[in-house]
Amino acid sequence: LSDGGYIEQEAYGDIKLTEKGRIKASQIYFRHKTITTFLHEILGVDPEVAEADACLIEHDISNETMEKLAIFMRKLEEQG
Repeated sequence: LSDGGYIEQEAYGDIKLTEKGRIKASQIYFRHKTITTFLHEILGVDPEVAEADACLIEHDISNETMEKLAIFMRKLEEQG
């Protein structure tokens, strides 16, 4: 993570996210939340299973599929 520019750490000191790290963490959280919501609220998957499955899916799903899923979820939300 340090080599990738996502965190900064002083020797034996605190570990802090860089701006790049904050952006990446935000993207991963968005993916996780969107996938978890889809699995639980749309497909009816048990919340704990949806959470665990989202952890597996969020790192492997393509950007294209994730974008389409996010659009789908936004449209559903807008419809009430």
